[in-house]
Amino acid sequence: PRGSSGYGSAFGNAIKNAYPSKDYDDLMAGVDSLIGRGYIDDRNLFVYGGSGGGVVTARNRRPTRPVPAAPAQGAVHKLPRFAAAVSKAPVINWLSFVGTTDGASWYRNFEHMPWDDPSEHLRRSPLMYVGNVTTPTMLMTGERDLRTPIAQSEEYYMALRMRGVPT
Repeated sequence: PRGSSGYGSAFGNAIKNAYPSKDYDDLMAGVDSLIGRGYIDDRNLFVYGGSGGGVVTARNRRPTRPVPAAPAQGAVHKLPRFAAAVSKAPVINWLSFVGTTDGASWYRNFEHMPWDDPSEHLRRSPLMYVGNVTTPTMLMTGERDLRTPIAQSEEYYMALRMRGVPT
């Protein structure tokens, strides 16, 4: 997916100040391709992602194009494309994350500091889309993880529980 290594700097930087976004679209295009080829059962799909993949797994967004198998909104969405999801070490709330991670350099991944304009941080936070989630979701984070502090998973866990989503 865009943002990964192996295809040069421009490809790797394609999601700068826009994560998650096109990387999600690339991953779902791969899933669509496999479904279209008949390689997988589109009624029995599961999704797992760790760290950046955990963010993409938890993040809900409307696709930029129709999805053949189901009208998807994201990896975990209202009309579940996936039977269940595992989001490992995700960033759930960018506002609290950038102030608690051991890598304060994350501030450079946004156009503005959150105290100047929090809108981008909110727009990119999976927590802001938890109202769309119905997919059973497992969350995993190490208690001593300093990169993606466990509080991120705890925020999402509590929101999912409050909504009655199996978690």
